[in-house]
Amino acid sequence: MNHYRLFGGTLSSDIEFPGLRETDADVADWSLLRATTPVAAASGRLLGSESVTHGVEVRLWTTDSGYRLDYDDTGTFTIDRAGSDIHWTPGHAGLETVRIDVTGRVLACALHASGVLTLHASAVVFDGRAVAFLAPKGFGKSTLALAAVLSGATVLTDDTLPVEVTEAAVLARPGLGQLRVRGDVSSRLLGPDPAADDGGAARKRVVRAPERGWSEDRAVPLDALYVLSPVDPRTARRARRLRMPTVEAALILTSSAKLGGLLGGSEAGDVLDRSSDLARRVPVYALEVPRTLDALESVTADVAAWTRGAT
Repeated sequence: MNHYRLFGGTLSSDIEFPGLRETDADVADWSLLRATTPVAAASGRLLGSESVTHGVEVRLWTTDSGYRLDYDDTGTFTIDRAGSDIHWTPGHAGLETVRIDVTGRVLACALHASGVLTLHASAVVFDGRAVAFLAPKGFGKSTLALAAVLSGATVLTDDTLPVEVTEAAVLARPGLGQLRVRGDVSSRLLGPDPAADDGGAARKRVVRAPERGWSEDRAVPLDALYVLSPVDPRTARRARRLRMPTVEAALILTSSAKLGGLLGGSEAGDVLDRSSDLARRVPVYALEVPRTLDALESVTADVAAWTRGAT
C-alpha cells in the first residue's frame, strides 16, 4: 500500500498518486481500495447530482452503510459512515482522472462524513495564520493565492479547503501543495511555462510547491475568509473589505461547500450548521478587488497587513 499526506491526514491507497507527498505513517485516516467484485445497483436516497465536465455527471447517495458517489466516467466510490474506508469500482476513465476525483469530491465526502466542513476555496498563510479566498470558478482565487505566495506568503491549499472547528481553535488544513492558474496569468507572474505545448490563455498551469519551496504541510489557525468581489479597476484602485453579518456569512459559506449541490436534504442542514459555527468564530469579509493583474501587488499587501494586524 502507498501512503500519502494531504488534508491534514494520511491516505493509504493501492493506486499511486505521483503528485502527493509520501509518508511512512503506520496509521491512515483514509483507506482507498480497488473493489474486487462488481458494484451493485444504486440504492438508498439520492442527495444530489452535479456536472463534472461536459457530458459527465456525478451523483451522491446516502446508504445504510454510508455514502456512494457514482461518476459516469471514473466509476463508483463507496465511503463508510465514519469517512475512513473508501472502495472504488473502476469505470472507463484513466487513472489521472480517477486521482482528480479522489482528491476532489471523494475525499471531500469522506471529510464531510467525519464532521469536517470542506470549502471550495484557496488559502495561504501569513506568519502562521491562514486566510482563505472564496469565489466561483474563474473569479481569481488561485491567481490571488499565487500573487500572495510570490509576495512572501506560503500556499496552504488550492480549490479544496477543509476547516476543522473545535472548542479550542479553528484550523485550516493543508491541501495538495500546488496551485492551478490560467496560462496567461502564470506567464505574467512566473514567466513562460517550459512544459506548455500551446499558448492558450485558458489552459491551466500547475505550479507545484516542492519546486519553489513555499508550501505549508500542517494545519494552522484560520484568521479570516474573503469572498472575492471583482470590481471595475477604473473606479477602484485598491482592495476594500467589508465584514459580513453572521447570518449572511453562514449562507455564503454554505453555498461555497466543496460538494455544492451534491449535499441535499438533512446533509444540507449539517453543512449549514457547520457553516454557521464557522461564521460565528472567524470573520468573513466581502473583498472588493480591482479586476486587473496590475492590482495584485497592492491587494496582497493589504491582505497581508490586515492579517498581521496593521491598519
